[in-house]
Amino acid sequence: MCFIYSRDDDQLRRDGSCFDLQDNKTAWQKRFPSGIECAGGSSTSAGGLVFVTDSTGRLRAYEAATGKEVWSYAQKGLSLDAPPILYEDGGTEYLAIVGTIEGKAALLGFALGATEPPPLVAPKEGGGAASGENIFATNCGTCHTLAAANSTGTVGPDLDQLKPSESTVEHQVINGGGKMPAFKGQLSPAEIKAVSKFVAESAKTAPTEH
Repeated sequence: MCFIYSRDDDQLRRDGSCFDLQDNKTAWQKRFPSGIECAGGSSTSAGGLVFVTDSTGRLRAYEAATGKEVWSYAQKGLSLDAPPILYEDGGTEYLAIVGTIEGKAALLGFALGATEPPPLVAPKEGGGAASGENIFATNCGTCHTLAAANSTGTVGPDLDQLKPSESTVEHQVINGGGKMPAFKGQLSPAEIKAVSKFVAESAKTAPTEH
């Protein structure tokens, strides 16, 4: 079976037609109320299913022989505009498709009989304490002491004792100073913001030695 799109030039609606390649005849046709002008394409599985996306970002599955819709998947904020990719491994057919959620790329995978995946959540821009901790461990921990990051560096100031503000940390990370190099250009603005927030919040709550 081969599934192709056609267009009504007068009303700009999109139809889908499924052709039997053995006799080159139309097996069935579908009109998509939402349109399929932004759809990425279709794929037909060896198991007899046609997978196609529509303009709302919904992924649909039809019986190749009859055109009956047997499954669909969508999530608020998730756009599925790429062609579905079908492959087989160990006797099981899988479907993979690339989409976007809140401007971030997402890769989804499906298999017959598998549990439907939980709703996707776009990664947060700039991260929070957790991502700031990772950035600190990679770039700062060997030189600074910070209990929250389990770091005991002595080249630079003890941040638990210094308790710098977020703006102070951000300025130092961007510009460097003393033995500390400038990280502007090495870390993104979002990464600098994340590590500055992590250091300031962690040092503020650290006990002070007397």
